[in-house]
Parts: sequence; structure tokens; C-alpha cells
Amino acid sequence: MHVDLLDQLPCPTLITDESGYILAVNTELLTLLGGTAEQYRQKTMEIFFPPASQIFLQSYIWPMLLRNAPVREIHLKICNTQGQTIPVLLNCQRGNFAGIHSYFWAFFVSIERNKFEQELLNARKRAESLAQALTEQKVFIKSITDNIPGLVAYWDTNLRCHFANKAYEDWFGKPVSAIIGSSMQELLGEQQFSRERSYFQAALAGEIQIFESEQTKLDGSVCATLVNYLPDVNAQGQVIGFFVLVSDVTPIKTAELELKLAASVFESTVEGILITDAAGIMLSVNPAFTEITGYSAAEAIGQTPLLLKSSHHNQEFHAAFWQDLRTKGKWEGEIWNRRKNGEIYLVRQSVAKTMKPYAMFQFLMTSPNFGVRMSVSDTWLSTTH
Repeated sequence: MHVDLLDQLPCPTLITDESGYILAVNTELLTLLGGTAEQYRQKTMEIFFPPASQIFLQSYIWPMLLRNAPVREIHLKICNTQGQTIPVLLNCQRGNFAGIHSYFWAFFVSIERNKFEQELLNARKRAESLAQALTEQKVFIKSITDNIPGLVAYWDTNLRCHFANKAYEDWFGKPVSAIIGSSMQELLGEQQFSRERSYFQAALAGEIQIFESEQTKLDGSVCATLVNYLPDVNAQGQVIGFFVLVSDVTPIKTAELELKLAASVFESTVEGILITDAAGIMLSVNPAFTEITGYSAAEAIGQTPLLLKSSHHNQEFHAAFWQDLRTKGKWEGEIWNRRKNGEIYLVRQSVAKTMKPYAMFQFLMTSPNFGVRMSVSDTWLSTTH
């Protein structure tokens, strides 16, 4: 080995012949002990050791080397030029230097080694603490996702599942362990996979996808779902996968259909219907109401049903009307109303209290007069009388 190469070694090193005479030392050793290379050359290496270490060197280490036994991590002390002793770990290996059979001696300062080992131990403890924290965080996140009333999953760019919550297990009838690692095509089936292909392709292109779909559950029932594909973009701007959130919106879709049906009935029924808020202010009227009363929607909305009052009844009549509503929760009887043109007409009317925050009046033509059914809220009753 050339001396210049010896100086590239990161630890104090010296080379001796087979008798222990110094052939070369590197810069690291000179930095540790002091002195110059010329000062030590051709001197015995024992000059570096205090008496106790010299005895150990002669009685133990050299006999090991003569038997070609390895010398590894031997605790000794060496002395610097100021007479200070430095604990070291000694390693020695036989070699060849400048064509001479030699020994290469490497020293590791024990204090620095211990410091390194302590830092390594601390790093290991930090890693273990971090791993524990990550495990706890993973358990916490899984606990949350397992209790979300919807499907939560993560798929990579190869459409392989890396995460799925318990809802997937309930929905597809497979354990989560079997779902993770499976392909989207295997899980969804060819038909649904083809139907949603454009959405996950767009998600992998970095575009958020929100769409409605139909899913068939394990029991054969068909559910309306709202599907979200959310791209996962790394720090370099690359899409590395996407998150999936699927919500069962069947109750919402059912309610929408019922509302559409109710709206259809509201618009097409021959009964006149008006709806008020809790204060008794009319919010909506249907076409039949306009036909029966003569008041257009624009004229009626914002008014109260007192718009139809005929002033035909005395105070005792109205007192009995409100008394029955408060005590019995309903009223039924005949009442005179007034149309827009001033015409007074007699109707058969029934009124029932409800807990709804609105009032609904229904007018039904049954003869030359109109039959009326009304449903009003407690709040409206209290604010109008």
C-alpha cells in the first residue's frame, strides 16, 4: 500500500514489519498522538503504549498474530506526545507493504466509538419510537375508516389495492386481507370495471372524479352510490395512485324520487294546495289553488290564509275553532271563504295540527262548493291567534 493511500483511511493506522518496527504511519495517527512520520519510522511500535499495554501486546497479541489468529476489537491504551493515555480498540491484519511482509494496525478511539454506539443506540430508540407512533397512527386511522359509513380505499397506478376499510369486507363479502393486493378489475368484475374505466383513467391523469353509479351488493340488492376518485400526487407532481370514497346514497335518491313525485302531485292534482311557513306566511301554491280562489301565486305568496277570510263568522265561531285545535288537535266543520272576485262560498273543512314547521291547506271541489282539508303547525297556530 502506498503512503498516500494510507492517508485516505478514516482511522489512525500504522504499518510495522514482522518484528514490530514502524514502516509507516498515516495522518490520522499523527493527529491523534502528535509528532511526525520521520520521528516514528524504524522505531518499535511499543513507544505508543504504556507499560501495561506493552505487556499485553507481548504476551497476548503477538502470539495471536504468530498463530495467524485474527486480532479484532482489542481494548488497549496508547500514549500521545504529552503523555496522555487514550483508550482505543485495536485491530490488526497481516499484509504486504513495499514488498515486505507487514502488519497493518488500525486504532479506533474508544471514546469516539462509544459516542458513535450511543448515537446509534439513540437513533435506534428514535426509530423504534417512530415505528410505534406510526403503528398507533395506523391503528387510529384504520379505526376511523372502519367506522366511516362508506367504502374507503387506496389504489396504485397499476390499479392494485393497498388499503381498504371494513365496509369493503361487508360489501364484497371478502376479508380485507384478500382485497388488499387484488386488482380493481378482479374486485369490481368486468362489467362495472369497464363502466368506470374512464373515471379511474382520469384520476390517474391527476383529475378529481366525482360521479354517480350503481353497485350490486353481495345480497343482490342494487344501491345508488356517489363515487369520489381523488388523485395522490407526490412532491414531484407525479400521480402515484388515488384514494376512493364510495357513499351509499340510496336513501337520498329515494327521498329525491319521493320529492319529485310529491312535486308532480302538487302541480297536477285537482286539489288546491297552499304551503306556509311557521308564521303562517304562504310560501307556495299550486295551479289548482289559483283556479279555485282566483288568486295567482304572485298574489298569494307572502300573504296568510286570512286572505280567504269572508268575515261571515262571528267571534264565538272563531273562538270555538281555535279552542278545538288547542284541546283536540283538530277541527272539522263548514266555513265561508271569499274568492278574489268577492264571491262568498261555503266549504266543508277539516283542520289537524301537526309538528311540522309549516302548514298545508288542501282545497277540493266536491259540489258547487269546495271541500277543504287543512294541516297546520303548532307554531303557526300560536302566532296567528
